[in-house]
Amino acid sequence: MLLLKVLEKTLLSYHEAKAGLFLRLSLSRCGERMEISVYILIALIFGSLCLVLVSGELSSRLDLSVAGRIILGCLMGFGVLGVSLKAILLVSLQPAPSLAWISTEARSLGRNDRTVSKVEPRGLSYSDPPQAWRSLPSLPPGVKESDSFEKQVTIGRRLYFDRRLSKTGTVSCASCHIIGLGGDDGKKQSTGINGLEGTRNAPTVINAAYMRRFFWDGRASSLADQAKGPLTNPVEMGLETLDQAVAIVADDPEYVKLFREIYSSPPGIDQIADAIAAFEQTLIAGPSAYDRFVAGENEALSPSQLRGMKLFDEVGCRSCHEDPWFTVAGASHSSPYRVFPLYRNSVYLARYDLLEDKGRNEAGIWRVPSLRNVERTAPYFHNGSVTDLEEAVRIMASVQRGRPFTAEQFRRPEIQRDTAGRPILLESAALSDQDIRDITNFLKGLTGRMPFVENPWSP
Repeated sequence: MLLLKVLEKTLLSYHEAKAGLFLRLSLSRCGERMEISVYILIALIFGSLCLVLVSGELSSRLDLSVAGRIILGCLMGFGVLGVSLKAILLVSLQPAPSLAWISTEARSLGRNDRTVSKVEPRGLSYSDPPQAWRSLPSLPPGVKESDSFEKQVTIGRRLYFDRRLSKTGTVSCASCHIIGLGGDDGKKQSTGINGLEGTRNAPTVINAAYMRRFFWDGRASSLADQAKGPLTNPVEMGLETLDQAVAIVADDPEYVKLFREIYSSPPGIDQIADAIAAFEQTLIAGPSAYDRFVAGENEALSPSQLRGMKLFDEVGCRSCHEDPWFTVAGASHSSPYRVFPLYRNSVYLARYDLLEDKGRNEAGIWRVPSLRNVERTAPYFHNGSVTDLEEAVRIMASVQRGRPFTAEQFRRPEIQRDTAGRPILLESAALSDQDIRDITNFLKGLTGRMPFVENPWSP
């Protein structure tokens, strides 16, 4: 935070001195979508310059020898390095709220009259600069269509639906991740062996191939790692060990034949997980209305959905639910995690028990879920406490964006005055009921056609 404040003052002083033109133009163009690495780089450069200047000044005043100057420089260098590492760690977990204001200030550097008092951040700007909306690539990263991949998918499909891989022979992957229903089971918490219930809502498996982290807390870094987890979870499939899963598969002659054909070896847990992951990589939803709109079909989204699309960007939802995946967990350039809930004074926290589960490392940190097909994946949030999508949007606007609500159909602009008393009309911080409905309708436009997969174990 200290580095960001220093950086902020430095930027403003550059403006007053009419210097640092390149820096001002870069920040004003990039805005709040600027890579955080740029901020960190500037902080490191600024800190290093301070280190050189201060150590030189102290060295001359203290009349230190060369060795003394080196020792002093190293000691101060450790301090700069430590602060920089802390900044990197904090920002990687959750973007600092002050960054939004710094970007706003940076965008205003090119204006002649900057007499307005500090304005609280309103989220990402839709038109400063405009950010083009994107659609998913046709194939997930790392997927290459080939005969060997198709054979892996064949094995994975059998494993995905195979209930023998549970302790009681009653639960399979498909029990909690029902493909035709949206990739989850529609329950608050999923039911495993012996009717046992878990503590978290089942995430969707549809489009999971585009993600970089898995489970609500992001503890798995690949689909293959994720596939191993439920096998030995005591309230899911309940096997004692992963070796038990291998033994079940190895006892089936058809499996043994397929594994030797594809992997040139008998079944092993890594090969089993790899085959399940290969099958899950094919579970991609068909193009949504949003995708058709991005592709050039202007009438694919209704007027309400277009308004919701604009609000989705303006309010700041897009900063965490980044297109085309509609989650930063699919982006390679950003942390897949965010602190949730961010605003702890909302009435929704107690109403829906959003603080009971502390998430990753008991720190309130969660992997950001994708909003694609969200219309079909109710109930919502890690605890499955919300069944209505519009209510989920309202909750997120409150607990994650800190937005108040108004009963008026259309928001009244906020009025601020400069030091001369001249009025300036700003976007209202409050969201109307119509705003919430428009955003909800836009999210419904992210629904694609569910893939059809036949259960190979069905008669």
